[in-house]
Amino acid sequence: VLHFEYNNKTGELIAEAKEPLKIKHNGLGYLITYDLVTFSIKNQRLFFSGYARYRNLKKSIKRKGKLNRREAFNGSQMHFLRSLISQNLKHDGFIVNQFKRVLNPERPTEEKIKLARELIRLHTKVDFLKKIDTPTTPLDSALITIRKSRKPKYRDYLYKKNVPYKDMTFADKKNHYLDFENYLSVIYTKEPEEENYLKGMFGKRRKALNVQTSNIVLLNGKDIIDKSGILLNPNAIFNEGYWGFESFANMLPLDYQP
Repeated sequence: VLHFEYNNKTGELIAEAKEPLKIKHNGLGYLITYDLVTFSIKNQRLFFSGYARYRNLKKSIKRKGKLNRREAFNGSQMHFLRSLISQNLKHDGFIVNQFKRVLNPERPTEEKIKLARELIRLHTKVDFLKKIDTPTTPLDSALITIRKSRKPKYRDYLYKKNVPYKDMTFADKKNHYLDFENYLSVIYTKEPEEENYLKGMFGKRRKALNVQTSNIVLLNGKDIIDKSGILLNPNAIFNEGYWGFESFANMLPLDYQP
């Protein structure tokens, strides 16, 4: 029932479903009926939204299934948002810091990188391993530019630790809101990372930190937090790090209570 469309010009992959998806989740003991609304991947960013209905696979839930559900909930975005509106972050094991993300001044601009690549293509023989202390030709300068292009595009600058609630959320008579500037780093201290997260997509294992760290940024300003622990606009924030890894596989019903 899934259909895919790839745009070569924009590099975007879009998926559509002709009817609701049936997902048998043995790990959490659910049969999930998912009505997919949007799904797109572009520039290593995934956005998806839809409506989920959960049903227990069996009448009696085994102890393992209950433990898996609790583990999925612990440190999740749902857990964080519930803890945020109840102002219980420290007790629940969350540390929240705030940082800015700026362009890395040590990395050349995209325009300079493009010009350097075009210049290199004009030469039939190029020694990419050539040691260059001081460039003496335009080709030397182009090679240095390409080497510097491998540096991170952005730099993150931490400027506030243990962010106060007033800098992340507020409430009116009807709703609680998520509202903050720049980026938040959300650290969950009561569980380590899963081994699959440490291995990554390509099997290059990263160093274990024994905490789960996620970065979030608001894409369109403040958004309403439902009391169940979800945002009314599913694409209001973009997740990096651990929450990006967990994604759909660790989602739980809105009425889940550990």
